[in-house]
Amino acid sequence: MLKIKDNVDLKELEKYGFNNKYSNDYEKVIGYAKTIWCEIDTKTIWLEDSMSYFDRDDYIQPLIQDLIKADLVEKVGEIE
Repeated sequence: MLKIKDNVDLKELEKYGFNNKYSNDYEKVIGYAKTIWCEIDTKTIWLEDSMSYFDRDDYIQPLIQDLIKADLVEKVGEIE
């Protein structure tokens, strides 16, 4: 599982297209029926989609790589 590092202000996610429409989460809609979420309280990142694992990689991996390069995320368990 990935999470935003504790020392990172979640407003940084807005630079990557995330928005805070809901009080408990930041979200970014990617493609059709895909949303990547960051829960505010735990800073965990999770994916909600109706696509297969292989389709998911094409859309999600570039964003995750950008967050890693910016030193915003850390691995805290197995990636689902």
